[in-house]
Amino acid sequence: MAYNESTPASINESFSVSQPKIKANFEEIKIAFEKDHVAFDDGTHDGKHKQLTMPAQTTDSTTAANERAIYCKNNAATLPVPALWIQAASTLVAADGVDITTDCKSNNGWARLPSGLLIKWGYELAAAGTGTYAFPVGVGVDGVPIPVFQHIYGVTISPYGDGGLGSYDYMPYMTAFNTTSISIFGSARTANVARTNCHYRYLAIGD
Repeated sequence: MAYNESTPASINESFSVSQPKIKANFEEIKIAFEKDHVAFDDGTHDGKHKQLTMPAQTTDSTTAANERAIYCKNNAATLPVPALWIQAASTLVAADGVDITTDCKSNNGWARLPSGLLIKWGYELAAAGTGTYAFPVGVGVDGVPIPVFQHIYGVTISPYGDGGLGSYDYMPYMTAFNTTSISIFGSARTANVARTNCHYRYLAIGD
């Protein structure tokens, strides 16, 4: 029996009529409560959550100056799936939320932290001398748009592999970075000369 908000129907409704409807209402309330909470009469964890289930919304939440919001909405993948989003305080436009659970788990991937930080990592091959290598953008292999850095706070690189010659005689040096790319100089490790096949991995942190 569905919840009936018009129970009792009036002050003139007899108790014998309203009592079963009131009982049914309490049963419906108990069922609804226990979807995300432990049972009313659990005895140990009364009133506590056992999980938090949020249906996917169609728009981002808005917030007042003293609020932040966490909510569920489909991500922007080609085949969208529900994701968790976070909304900053004082956000009156329902389009500014940040997806904090969608990511790309691959050799060249990215992830967004709940704080808003964006992490990108990857594998590149630096040519001899100075070259500029762009961070991946556009749409990833999973159909999810790759977020773009608005600010970048640091980039770390490290050599990877033997350079194809078996000697490990190479060293990639980072000479500059910005929100879109890294500049790398491919050098020999034991001499001040340019080297080809300088494989490296990078980790970039920004937002």
